[in-house]
Amino acid sequence: MAFPARNWSSRSSFVSTTPVTLAVLLIWVVVLLCDLVGVRVGELLVFSPAVLPNYLIGIVTYPLLPGGLFDVLLTGYMWWLFAGSVERAWGWREFLIFLLVSNAAALVVWEVGIFLFTGHLIPLATTWMMVAAVVVAWAWMNPDAEVLFAFFIPMKAKWVAYLMMAFPFFLLPNLVPVALGVRLLLGVFTLGGAATAWLYHTYRHNSAWRPRRGQPHPTRRVLRHPASHPFDFIMRPFREWQRRRRIAYLEKTFKFDDDEQRKSN
Repeated sequence: MAFPARNWSSRSSFVSTTPVTLAVLLIWVVVLLCDLVGVRVGELLVFSPAVLPNYLIGIVTYPLLPGGLFDVLLTGYMWWLFAGSVERAWGWREFLIFLLVSNAAALVVWEVGIFLFTGHLIPLATTWMMVAAVVVAWAWMNPDAEVLFAFFIPMKAKWVAYLMMAFPFFLLPNLVPVALGVRLLLGVFTLGGAATAWLYHTYRHNSAWRPRRGQPHPTRRVLRHPASHPFDFIMRPFREWQRRRRIAYLEKTFKFDDDEQRKSN
């Protein structure tokens, strides 16, 4: 019995199921490379209240400017781990809407806090508030999930969210030359994106509204949860070997049945 060739192009992949997540990762890498060769693209992406184009465009682009190689490696890993999971669950349209809303809310809340304590606005370019908002959304979606923090420390989802919120809470206020007590108060204003993620998930859970998304392909394979399998790529050759063994066994079995039917006729 002949088996038809399998159309591997119809299978889901990281590119087809998480285009927004992949686009953000690629932009971070491109911006880092441009910075290394001396092309200052950060002037186009940073939110700057003193420049009119950046005052408007920066509301969307300020999370696309990483702080350096370490920032790209750390936030890029956390982004790949959690953003892909949220995008696959919500669809790329709703995920993009969520990013735009949470990023804008995080910026507004932060600048309000800066204005209250300093009397003026300051430029902003950071990836931490966007990553923290996505991790909080993932934690609310998977409250009982457990991931391996630093590759070997098991940690519940809520503690991962708290840890990610701690990064902007303690890092961003250090950019403002104010007293230590004021920095701790400013840290509260870095949680606007995380609070928006909680409100967005609550509204999404209690509302029937969803952005329109395409129907999944009938042969599309459901991917495993990346946060539960950070080393999933290691098992791919083994699963491929298992698949080939099953196909070979089925071919032998069907061939034996065909021979028996031919003899009986």
